[in-house]
Amino acid sequence: MVTVCDHVRPCDKGQLKSKVLAMLSPALSFSVRIVVDTNVLFGALHKKGGASRRVVLACLKGDYQPVVSAALFAEYEDVFARQALWKKSLLDEKARREVMDAFLAVCAWTEVFFLWRPNLQDESDNFIMETAVASGVVAIVTRDVRDLRSGELRFPDIAVLTPEQFLERYPCPS
Repeated sequence: MVTVCDHVRPCDKGQLKSKVLAMLSPALSFSVRIVVDTNVLFGALHKKGGASRRVVLACLKGDYQPVVSAALFAEYEDVFARQALWKKSLLDEKARREVMDAFLAVCAWTEVFFLWRPNLQDESDNFIMETAVASGVVAIVTRDVRDLRSGELRFPDIAVLTPEQFLERYPCPS
């Protein structure tokens, strides 16, 4: 029987297997896909401890797969640029930027091709639901649960949860 190893340049078959597994391991690992609302990311960097920080740290460790779209990225950038919001922050600007860069590095990019317009009470939150639908997440983690559940167009497969509710429903694997 001819195998893949017979058709690649000579190498140790065990070495090839470990290389293939290393390449595929991110795709093979189980990770709950979520949208992290800006208010959760802000809360994680603004206060000591708390559920928001635990969610963001778990994303950084790979326990959850956060997703981001162009609109959500723009909102993250906008909030991070508002210096007045960060006066009581535990982190200086450089440290916040490093955390933000690390968080974005673990995010999966999602392109939104169809605007669902769920007609939320706060029109500026529609893009969060659109990002969730486009990326097929299981949950939106937010402090604005009431606003995000208020839309005329409902998506029953996407849970809208506070960080505490999310961690209770999807405990960190590590």
